[in-house]
Amino acid sequence: MVHPAGRSLEELSEGEPRESGLENSRIAGLLMAPGRRVWTTLVEWRVALTALAVFAASMLVYLRTVTPGLEFMDTGEFQTVTYVLGIAHPTGYPLYTIVGKLFGTLLPVYSWAFRMNLMSALCAAIAAAMLAVLAIRYKVSPLVAFVAALGFAFALNTWKAADKADPYTLTVMIGAALWLLEVKWGETGERCWLWAIAIVAGVGLGSAGVLAMELPAIITYAVITQPRKFFAPSTMIVAGLLGIVGAVGIYSFLPIRASMNPPLNYGDTITWKGFQFVVLGGQVGGVINYLTWPILGVAIKRLPQVFAWYEEWLTPAGRAIGVLFALVGLGTLVIREWRLALCIALGFIVPIYPTLTIPINDTSHYVLISNWLLLFVAAVGAQVLIVYPILKIDYGSFRQSLYLIAGAALLCLPVQLAQVNWDAADMHDHHDAEIAVQKTFPLLKPNAVVISWWGPSTAFWYGKYVEGLRPDVEIIDDSQMSKHGWTVGSDAIAYYFGKRPVYTVPFWDELEQYRKRFRVKLVADLHVFGLSLYEIVGPVSH
Repeated sequence: MVHPAGRSLEELSEGEPRESGLENSRIAGLLMAPGRRVWTTLVEWRVALTALAVFAASMLVYLRTVTPGLEFMDTGEFQTVTYVLGIAHPTGYPLYTIVGKLFGTLLPVYSWAFRMNLMSALCAAIAAAMLAVLAIRYKVSPLVAFVAALGFAFALNTWKAADKADPYTLTVMIGAALWLLEVKWGETGERCWLWAIAIVAGVGLGSAGVLAMELPAIITYAVITQPRKFFAPSTMIVAGLLGIVGAVGIYSFLPIRASMNPPLNYGDTITWKGFQFVVLGGQVGGVINYLTWPILGVAIKRLPQVFAWYEEWLTPAGRAIGVLFALVGLGTLVIREWRLALCIALGFIVPIYPTLTIPINDTSHYVLISNWLLLFVAAVGAQVLIVYPILKIDYGSFRQSLYLIAGAALLCLPVQLAQVNWDAADMHDHHDAEIAVQKTFPLLKPNAVVISWWGPSTAFWYGKYVEGLRPDVEIIDDSQMSKHGWTVGSDAIAYYFGKRPVYTVPFWDELEQYRKRFRVKLVADLHVFGLSLYEIVGPVSH
């Protein structure tokens, strides 16, 4: 360090009295003070800064790969139902619908479909940031917490959900918030935290019913960490009432809104039977029907599939490293805080059950909360296996060098994960649904009816209700058949033919069925999603 006069502090100390040396020390202290203050500030704000860095890095990647607009299947429905405040397929998703409407209205950028996709990305990035917060709370270094949080963000199933309108990213964000609230309740025992958990859990069920799979772990942790305070009559009764009011309040949206006959109105939630059908997952036979011993046996037999999932989502090497760190982390938590370890294991395992048993094509987003918990315990394990041994080394310069090398190696993990999963997650140039709508609607005659199936019908709904295209056209798909007493698409065609122009965009095995009863004419090959548009021109002559 150089003195203002031009000589170094060491030179001054050699040739001047002791008092001058003391003065020079004071000068050095003053010059170094700003650096110390900056470092102190960074340490004090390490949690917020790490969370912000995780959020920024996640969003930077998500914005490069997010779907730019409309999509088929469930995504198209969620992009539409939020706009019209309708009733989505089971479990109804009332909280997601309301939050989506508010978000899309308050952020008037690009198309409504893009806003819903963007909301999913934001929710996933916030959940990742919350993971970093919890990890640092449990003595994980900011660097390791940053790496683990990005591991969650770039896991393939998380990333795919973040790229499109998907209520399960909102659900994992709520689940992450519940675990942070649980920690505060466990630390303080203040009933305000338990009440916050109750209301967030109750209302949060309206994001996606799969959150109910996390509640056994949440409730168990709340009980075993502060049993006396939990069972205090006033505390427990108020918490129970808040949870019930939250759940009933958010799901009351379904019958209230259904009574207004919104454009999209899945099921008949005005009636108790219809309400149960939607809320309890009637389209897959009802969630309660899967809580049986035979189904449990099926889930146990299918457990090896879980390892295959994580090999796909985290890559083979990532799965091996993650499992190793997670086992060490869970063991560490058993020693430090067995209650948390027990409940995290419960919270990881239970959401996997519906993923293994419910017959739906893609259930990978059911386990986003499991991903979150896995990466949290993996962060604890990485801290124990890598950081703690380095910190015990006596030689300062060697310790610092080794820490930098280990930090660089850890940072390579999420970078490599993002690189491997990028192509599978990248949707930035995906416009098939928009093309299907743009090609189909101009070809339809006035007052036409389109008999479709769940894949393209949701995109057609968006074109009609959100973009205002062809309000004269009626879109009928398999989700509406039972409401009219029809069992197959041919019944719908028979009802409308002769009254209105009838078209179909059939599922791959439906066209031959239609041809048995009707003469069909190819109107256009849409060149996306394997779709073609046909017109019904008359009955088959026998």
